[in-house]
Amino acid sequence: MMTGLAATAALFGMAAPACAEQVNINTTGFTPPFGAVGNSVAFSGTANGVTVNVLASGWTASRDANGGLVFAPSYMSRGPLGLGVTSAEELKTNGINSFDRLDNFEGFDFVLFQFDRNVTITSAVLNETSVLNGVRDNESSVGAGMSALPWNSRLDLANGAVFDGLSIDFNDVARYLAPNIFTRPDVPFNLGGLAGNVWMIGANLNNDDTVTIGNITSPSYDAFNIQRLTVNTVDAVPEPANWALMLAGFGMVGLGLRRRGQPRRTTLA
Repeated sequence: MMTGLAATAALFGMAAPACAEQVNINTTGFTPPFGAVGNSVAFSGTANGVTVNVLASGWTASRDANGGLVFAPSYMSRGPLGLGVTSAEELKTNGINSFDRLDNFEGFDFVLFQFDRNVTITSAVLNETSVLNGVRDNESSVGAGMSALPWNSRLDLANGAVFDGLSIDFNDVARYLAPNIFTRPDVPFNLGGLAGNVWMIGANLNNDDTVTIGNITSPSYDAFNIQRLTVNTVDAVPEPANWALMLAGFGMVGLGLRRRGQPRRTTLA
């Protein structure tokens, strides 16, 4: 009897994606923590003669009245710990509470990655930090989609139709901290071979962690910098015109992609 996944692949006359090469892409650099919104930077990584190029840009999302996401361009910085995102609103106040990192304090910061080929991101080094009195946490939301636009032409997510056309469905990736200060937190994504030429990594969209100090309980926000991506190039992925149909087919057998961890309740003496 044919499984749901096999049936879906057969329906579209194609094989399931196969790993071709694993490539590390370093995203560190040296830029000011403040700058003009809407910037983008190209990165690349090479392994065994295979080079993967990617364009990265910073965005900050908010919820609309219906719970959907509305994106605004932000400033993306690069430092020794990796990429950070500062929204236009944070730039107005010199980022007094939140700058040079991705966090979910007063908005959801994301980095949009546009690759020159279809890839699966298997892990990313997410260097955790804290916001206000919260604990250090790198819980994230990650999604992938497809675009026919050239990889080095920045997508305008401020246009809602552009984001909707990517068909990105975000998945929660659990907190993963390094065992010591000499090891970087290489966070495994475990997204079941999810592939695309457009990826988004951001602060968790469903954060409900808290921290208690004395008798006062307040939210504990996620915050991190993206220092490195580990990607697998893949073969036999669908053309953009077929992507929506493929998503519908995989949706019948891939509901297990969504994961939610238990909220953390931290009490500090």
